[in-house]
Amino acid sequence: MDRRTALRGLFLSFSLFLLQTSGALPLEPGKIGNMDVFGVAPRSITELQRCFGEAAREYLTAASTPGNGPRAHALETKLEEQIKAAGGFEAVEISAVHYFQPNVPSDLTFNITPKGQKPSIVYMPEPKEDVPDPDGLLASWREYDMIGSSLDFAGEIADSPPCPAHHCTYGFDHPKLRPYGEKFAQKVPADRAELIRVLRTDKDEKKRGNAAYLLAHLPEARDVLSILLPQLRDPSPYVRNSVMRVIALMAEHGEVKSISLEPILPFLASPALTDRNKAVSIVAALAGDKSYQDLLVHRSGCDLVRLLETKLPNQNEFAHRALVKLRGEDLGAANPAAWRKWLEFQKVSCPAEPQIRPGTLCPTNPQPPSPRQNIRSNLKKN
Repeated sequence: MDRRTALRGLFLSFSLFLLQTSGALPLEPGKIGNMDVFGVAPRSITELQRCFGEAAREYLTAASTPGNGPRAHALETKLEEQIKAAGGFEAVEISAVHYFQPNVPSDLTFNITPKGQKPSIVYMPEPKEDVPDPDGLLASWREYDMIGSSLDFAGEIADSPPCPAHHCTYGFDHPKLRPYGEKFAQKVPADRAELIRVLRTDKDEKKRGNAAYLLAHLPEARDVLSILLPQLRDPSPYVRNSVMRVIALMAEHGEVKSISLEPILPFLASPALTDRNKAVSIVAALAGDKSYQDLLVHRSGCDLVRLLETKLPNQNEFAHRALVKLRGEDLGAANPAAWRKWLEFQKVSCPAEPQIRPGTLCPTNPQPPSPRQNIRSNLKKN
């Protein structure tokens, strides 16, 4: 999988949201490229596949079919509840990542929170207000996103379109998108205060998330960061995805100077996949900065190695890049044991994760008796 596919999966994947907004996806319905697990030991995936693999494929078939959102959501909820009950887990969340290339199957992750595990991140209360759309900017963003998505699927968007703002999804070079770039550049600075109000207080998570994208059109990078960083604790993963996506691209472009990584690092182990992949992309961009390296090795080295073990490129490729920058030498993208040994030399010990053992989630199929056992049984009967 090339870098563009991985980045598209990173920045534009949101299970049912994609299917509801794009109209058509070049997906392979029901086909799973990688089935992964997070929150428990990687080998736990064997038991999850054995017990729930067919149900996961049924859900993914629905989720990969445009117009089938309600059924997919019902199947997703049912599957999450079944796994939670079978394992006695605190929480289960299923994440599907769809890619922007034909014939690339979707990836699926079971995000497991073991029983009794306390949340490591405390979120802000749910906002309650209904803020008017300033100058129709939110409606224009939705139009821009839908048109840009269709153009991208049709191959009409360049791999790295020029970006006049601190964050762009599809750029504004295409004639159909150019008017939106002009409106955002003119209106966002004028409506800065109202957009911040939407981001902080509106009860609609889609409005809050889209406000984060619009605020990236403010002229000063420092201003954008000061507005977005407090919103890392938004209760909605959709909003956090938008906020960290903007920060990630700013970090990739060298626009993030001397920010504190402390608020971002807990998201490396978040039960929400979109938290993890955005956080690790930010860390990968900044890991070469010596002022961050001691913190990253000792606070988050184990989290990075765990992300290296995941099967999705929007996590493992960024984790690998971060680890190579931290060590200054590559120990291999498929060698987590070597990375953990290196961490031990840095006096960092990684705790073992709980494992879902065979037979835990559903009964194991009894093995047929061997010929020798059959002979003994017949002799006893006779």
